[in-house]
Amino acid sequence: MPEFKCNECGKEFGSAEALSQHGNSKHPKSESRPVITKGGAKRAMIIAVIALVMVGLGLYFYFSMSYVPQNLGAVGSQHIHADFKLYINGNAVGLSQQKYQLRSKYVHMENGDGDIVHVHATGVTLDYFLRTIGFGIDKNCLATDASGKLCPNGSESLAVYVNGGKRGDAANYVFRNLDKILVSYGSNSEAEIASEIASITDKAQLQPKAG
Repeated sequence: MPEFKCNECGKEFGSAEALSQHGNSKHPKSESRPVITKGGAKRAMIIAVIALVMVGLGLYFYFSMSYVPQNLGAVGSQHIHADFKLYINGNAVGLSQQKYQLRSKYVHMENGDGDIVHVHATGVTLDYFLRTIGFGIDKNCLATDASGKLCPNGSESLAVYVNGGKRGDAANYVFRNLDKILVSYGSNSEAEIASEIASITDKAQLQPKAG
């Protein structure tokens, strides 16, 4: 459907380039401007909104992953390990993917293993670790690297369990050696949570002794 119209002769075109070429050849002395029909304006608006969203998400994840808390210790101030799982709507996030590996020198996952968090500094919080891999949490919501911000909606909510116990506000929880941590967004039924907690590995205890 034509979306560009010459306001000199009324002829319609499928692209701005075609309209411009027409104006240069048929109406070279005209000072009039192209007319964009409703369909073209709507498409341009959708493209602009998508571009703004993508830029916003890019900036959010850039600053999230470069953010360093003031109370974070120096690299090497400790070396501990924790077992970790992240679920969204019953599906485990594949943290063994390269994009989640070795994202920070303070805390990271490594060697293609998505089950163990390696903590190399004191004061590392759960939210800070999640930020380094493109996620993040506050009291009620989970920010993701793909789905935006997930907040309570009546049937789904955020739940965090540390060593089997539920924590109400876990964003500032500081990692301890051999922690078992579950971050889950979904229906969070008892059966679902029990299954997700059971899936947390015991790999942390097999790592070199904490320093």
